[in-house]
Amino acid sequence: MNEQMSALTAKLRESLQEEMRLPPEALRLF
Repeated sequence: MNEQMSALTAKLRESLQEEMRLPPEALRLF
């Protein structure tokens, strides 16, 4: 996974956590 993709994934994970209040377990899918 390249740096750009890693940054995008991290951002997506943050957004999902903030917007949907998902538990950490759910974020393992990403």
